[in-house]
Amino acid sequence: MRDLHLILALLACVSLCVEVSTEDELKSVVVILRHGARAARAKIPEFDSRVSWPNGKNELTPSGQRQLHLLGRMMRKYLIEEKSLVSRRYNPNETMVRADSSDRTMMSAQSFALGFYPDLLPQLSAEQLKDESIWVPPVNLTFPASVKKTLNSSALPFDVPVVPILGYNTKYEKLLSLSSCDLFYYYRDQYYNGSLFQEVYKKYNATFQKVCGIVGIDCTKLDRKPVWNYVDGIVTAEFDGQLPVLSPYPDLVDQMERFYTDMEYGELTHVPIMTNIAMHDFSKSIPDYLGEVISNPATPHKLTILSSHESTMLSYLFGLEVKKSIYDTVPYSSVMVIELRKKLGARDGDENAYYVNMTLNGDRIFNLTGFAEFKTWLGKKGKLPGKWKDVCALPGEEKVTLSATEQEPDLVGIAVLVLLVAAVLIILIFGARWLKVKRTRFEEIETMQV
Repeated sequence: MRDLHLILALLACVSLCVEVSTEDELKSVVVILRHGARAARAKIPEFDSRVSWPNGKNELTPSGQRQLHLLGRMMRKYLIEEKSLVSRRYNPNETMVRADSSDRTMMSAQSFALGFYPDLLPQLSAEQLKDESIWVPPVNLTFPASVKKTLNSSALPFDVPVVPILGYNTKYEKLLSLSSCDLFYYYRDQYYNGSLFQEVYKKYNATFQKVCGIVGIDCTKLDRKPVWNYVDGIVTAEFDGQLPVLSPYPDLVDQMERFYTDMEYGELTHVPIMTNIAMHDFSKSIPDYLGEVISNPATPHKLTILSSHESTMLSYLFGLEVKKSIYDTVPYSSVMVIELRKKLGARDGDENAYYVNMTLNGDRIFNLTGFAEFKTWLGKKGKLPGKWKDVCALPGEEKVTLSATEQEPDLVGIAVLVLLVAAVLIILIFGARWLKVKRTRFEEIETMQV
């Protein structure tokens, strides 16, 4: 059932993309993925004995890998087979794949890439797959000549290429993870201990207690943190097909997913720092990825794939002021597609000839009239309240939570310092010349007196 819902959503995405592309030319695309289904984050003793996570806690599950593989195949149908945006076989000059440093986003990116570029996988029969020697040929690893003799010029068997998964800027990743951000935890604790979370909890408590009863666990005496963990554990296990007792109650499952999303959405509302940091990067990188084809029409780079988390995608949606009615939930393997299109017959390189179209799981987020307008509008969304060094300081504190090497450079301060150094050098140079002239004249006077 889950796969059916996923495929229907992807078909909606592809059909919408085709609908708006009949008259204008697709020039560049950024695809932002939410990772696939993952294991629960926290241990729940009375629950863990009934579920199994092959890859470990908080890691991508096999069903999560399948989701992203299917998504890659669906996007291939649209971007390669129908629109010919990039080559049928992976070309690093055309496609860039990026993920943060978490295992589940990297595995999701790789699963998507294998679906998008199926030529990466050799077409083998069932009998061949059983023959381990095909996959692990007898090679003497000590001597490169032995490797070359066995594999010829191929790096891997069957000439399988490897899609590199690039990381993010270290400073940005550390900020986005918020692992050392005191201000984030300060506001988050305010949220969970305050009336906003109580309103969300009150809205879904009856559903939550009913689901716990069906699953057979006691959720009546939980404070706010275990509530989050239990909701997460139930949603992830059900999505992975490990709670068949919930199969007859699809409406309850849907409400649990909304409960999960509303908790995170409440955090974003009360803790704006996450959105500010996410949008700071989004407002700079997305126009750069899309705009490369405008500044350099001959560039081969046409596709950027970014693998991320639900919190990141929600931050983007919240920062872009997208109406929440469009995304009651952001399920696993959700996809945001940002397209740069050129008006039919318009001249290359003219920003006014390009516009941006953005969808989330097939629903149009907005359609701006021009790329220049998109950049200007987006630039207003990505401004941090102060410098990097001030972002995570608690109210009333001057504490800096990032090391000096990770702080955003103070350009004004650097310019002033450069001017001061230049002024000192000028003074020293002219002072030395003045002293030399004075000394020469003094020596001439002494010579005349003699």
